[in-house]
Amino acid sequence: MLSFFLLLTGCAPVYDLEGTVSGLKEDSTLLLRDGNCNQLELTANGVFSFDPAKFQAGREFQVTVAQQPAGLECRVANSQGVFTDASIRNVEVVCRPPGVSVNLCAAEVKSTGDYQLQSVAPVLGANLGGSGFVQLDADDDGYPEILVGSSYQPLDFDDIEEKTEPNTSFVLLEYNADSGDYRKLCQKLYVDTTIQQTIAFTNERYTAASLLALGNGQIEVINHRAGQIITRFVSGAEEIRDLELADADNDGDVEIIVVGPDSLRLFNANSFEFEQALAVNVWGRLAVGSFTQTDRVQLVGSNGQVLEVAGSEMDVIWDFSDQARGVWLQAGDLDGDGLDELVTAATGGFQVAAWNVDTQSLLWESIKPGPTPDYLERWMVVTDVKDVNGDGLEDVVVADEWWSDAGILDGGTGEVLWWQAENDTGSGLSDVLVADLDRDGRLEVLWNSGFDSQRYGGRIWRWLEFEDYLYVDEVATETREWKTAGITGPYTAAAFGDINNDGVNDRVFASQVSELGHEDGFIYGISAVDDQLLWQSDPEAMGEGRAFDLGITDLELQDLNADAAEDVLVISDSDLYLLSGLDGSVLREAGLDFSLAFSMALADLNGDGMDQLVLAGVQDNGRSCLYQVDVLTDASEQVGPCFGDTNGERILSMELLDLNGDGQREVIARSDQVFIIDLANGVQSETTASNFTALTVSLIQAYAADTEGDLYTLNANGGTSLVTGLCDGPVEALAAVTDDRIAFTCGGRLGLYCLADQTVRWQTAEPIDPRLGQYDAMAHGLVDGRSALLVGGTTMHYFVEN
Repeated sequence: MLSFFLLLTGCAPVYDLEGTVSGLKEDSTLLLRDGNCNQLELTANGVFSFDPAKFQAGREFQVTVAQQPAGLECRVANSQGVFTDASIRNVEVVCRPPGVSVNLCAAEVKSTGDYQLQSVAPVLGANLGGSGFVQLDADDDGYPEILVGSSYQPLDFDDIEEKTEPNTSFVLLEYNADSGDYRKLCQKLYVDTTIQQTIAFTNERYTAASLLALGNGQIEVINHRAGQIITRFVSGAEEIRDLELADADNDGDVEIIVVGPDSLRLFNANSFEFEQALAVNVWGRLAVGSFTQTDRVQLVGSNGQVLEVAGSEMDVIWDFSDQARGVWLQAGDLDGDGLDELVTAATGGFQVAAWNVDTQSLLWESIKPGPTPDYLERWMVVTDVKDVNGDGLEDVVVADEWWSDAGILDGGTGEVLWWQAENDTGSGLSDVLVADLDRDGRLEVLWNSGFDSQRYGGRIWRWLEFEDYLYVDEVATETREWKTAGITGPYTAAAFGDINNDGVNDRVFASQVSELGHEDGFIYGISAVDDQLLWQSDPEAMGEGRAFDLGITDLELQDLNADAAEDVLVISDSDLYLLSGLDGSVLREAGLDFSLAFSMALADLNGDGMDQLVLAGVQDNGRSCLYQVDVLTDASEQVGPCFGDTNGERILSMELLDLNGDGQREVIARSDQVFIIDLANGVQSETTASNFTALTVSLIQAYAADTEGDLYTLNANGGTSLVTGLCDGPVEALAAVTDDRIAFTCGGRLGLYCLADQTVRWQTAEPIDPRLGQYDAMAHGLVDGRSALLVGGTTMHYFVEN
């Protein structure tokens, strides 16, 4: 009997237990157990296997850490289960130093020295969801996060017809049960390309990954659990129009399907190796499903053809292009027959249709509810299929790309189950996600909408068409649960200060303008202790509908209401605002007697030991002048001589320093030139050189940089002396860190120049933001005794000294 038992078990299939490990350091050792008396010692990152241990079907496993590596903490995801009829290859072990969290967006900046990127602004951006919404459990807590595309990317006049621009970043959002809203966990910016589309990705090794189609024709695969880019490979497509995951050629292996303008290119989803190209133009979008009784996978293109691939052979099994073509397509079992049905939505119309591909017949058509004037176009989008009403059949999630409507249609009949028209924005909608987002057992709808606006912002006229808002609505109760509070970028003003009276310098920064087409910018207060948003300014508090609509151009911090917390002084549209540092509420608004105030500074001008506020504004004759302003009484007084020509010099940044050694600080004001105003003697000087882009002062010296990438010192008579060439292009920002170290940005990179040895001692290895430091947006401060930098751009970057 024993021999017979051994014979039976020896013939049964056996399976492997494998996974991946990341974060191990050199000379570190990790010991794992599999729950079946097997141990595995790991000393290097990569794929591991409990070989030669083999497991039969029905055997349980539980991978645990038997011994942590020295100085590291390792966590195991997908750690337990039961073998069925396949090997287990997706155990994921992630190691990090204690107290150091994984950057779930794989957005770590590789620096070589002095400063490390600590975080970016906990706000979202514009064009939200332009590349789609993706759900995945990035942090392995049992609740999925939401990956949302984001941008700050103004459109040119040539691009007015484009409804959705590619994203330049993505953010991960997590529901916060305490506050009932959604907070940003991380953000990844793309400097050298854009994001065309994002989909969730799983294969035999990774269960919380995303697949990104980039504007340069490459595919990027990110494992969010480990915070690592798995691979980035060239798709071979001139333009990536769609991405899908399926066994496209019916060979038993799942492929990544890249839809190009003239072919479908297939890549193995496990090895990422190129398999073949199918010569067909599907006109953009692709739906994948099992539509017929053959149990094979079929591909349906926007051209109205149903394709079936076997190996390298491709057949058209149904051509319904004479009946309907759908730019947007989805597949799902709408009638419960075990086969997928096809849902189409046509561009330029407002009709959604469902088709039985197996019988080659129309199931139903649905018309968008509500009035539809003949002169208004509807651009319907089918974004998903999901059982919403609990009848066991998949329903159809739709959106209106032209107007900001979202809806759910009954999958069996096409009748409207839920519809929401967001009339406060009236334009732009690119994706809709239906899921239990707040973990209450009820379904919510996450969707976006935008605003069309031609306005003055970023100091040039431009046209903005972005999906600027995110909404969360509960389906059952038809109630609004959440809406993003404001839109951001570019960030052009920042300061450090203790705004909550906890003894640590917090961070305050502002977006120059909002993308809403209504208000100016927004101000944010961020805690230095936990990196969380303390407050955000009221979006209607900053002067809606101002004549110039210049947005926020500068801010300073000073305790003016004697509550021991520094308050926030803000210039916006020639008005001066005082905001409470504790909660961001507007304490005072002062109308100025002059226009176009772009910059300000705090200085003790009268020797009373108190700093006064100095603003640079433009008089009616077009000349720039300096004004001392009392914020609490609104009184203003011109100080010193006016300067510049009569064209309204915009003083974009301003500093104070005693340049002539008389014990009184001079005002140093930068436009295209640099002006030095001696308030004590009423003398004004200016540089003969121009094209200056950035200005800063140390305790002993003033510095300016220009469009050629050169750094200069300045003297009291307007003279300049070349220090060095920092870079080949324009220097966007300067900040004196010490008397002999100058932080600078150019080409999207942050660097540190050492005056003592005349070298760039450190610079970020790669560009991190195409707008890094734009408009001289950089502030230096001390946070808990460490040197820190706030650097503006697409988002606000926070660097801390190592």
